[in-house]
Amino acid sequence: MRGRNSKRKEIIKLLQEGKRVAEIASSLGVSKSYVSRVKKDYTELLLRSRGELEARVFTLLEEGKDPVTIVKELKLPSDTVIEIYDKYLELKELPPITVFDLSDEIESLSKELHELKGAIRKLDFQLRKETEEKLNSQYKAVNSNLSTLNKRVESLENYTATLQGTMALVVSLLGMPLIDCLLQKLISAPGNMGEVTSKHDYAIVKEWAALAGALWKAQKTMGKSHISSEVMTHLLELASTYRDALQLHGDSQGAQMFDDIIKLLKYGPSTGRPLPKKHSKINLVES
Repeated sequence: MRGRNSKRKEIIKLLQEGKRVAEIASSLGVSKSYVSRVKKDYTELLLRSRGELEARVFTLLEEGKDPVTIVKELKLPSDTVIEIYDKYLELKELPPITVFDLSDEIESLSKELHELKGAIRKLDFQLRKETEEKLNSQYKAVNSNLSTLNKRVESLENYTATLQGTMALVVSLLGMPLIDCLLQKLISAPGNMGEVTSKHDYAIVKEWAALAGALWKAQKTMGKSHISSEVMTHLLELASTYRDALQLHGDSQGAQMFDDIIKLLKYGPSTGRPLPKKHSKINLVES
């Protein structure tokens, strides 16, 4: 028992020196939980002792005794009595708090809370209303734009249908004369060109390629070929002659273009093949 009391005294002494619980437990060889219990008991004792001391000083002050007399009677340090005396004066200056004061304060806080809740509900309603109005406005604008767009699409579709009908009429009226005119120009081109040797030769080749492309487009618009086998044979011979002439001159790109023209003439517009390369891509090199 004495050993236990001795340990408690040592722990209290170390606590007064400012040591931590872990340090005390390690130095004295006891558990940290035991040191913590001693610290708790000691703190409660100090608070209780301090409270009893302040109560005694307050009692003497209420009896009208001055701090000097209290120091003499209780044999306390003057600093301690002055500190307690200051607390006494501070507490005396505080207004007394009654149950009615607390009730009024609670009522005031409750009223403020109720007003705050009302303001929050009002703000929430206003935000919801503004958001709904904004969304409705945007929805109407989108519907209006969509309606306008649908009308424009319908108008364009009607215009396209009218244009297609007009083009069909134009093709039916002009298609055959146009094809005949192109064929006449293609057939009448010179066919005795051995090699492209001058600007004049190049002009002939370029014009013939352009006319062949125009013929292909015209036939494609008409939807079928209107060229007889004899005329087609002659056109193929001319195209082969121009291809060979370009090849002899070293213009492989131009020769390849005429290969494409020959294929288009052979297979007709119904094959869905692309148009021949533009005649502007023929390599015009002066000899």
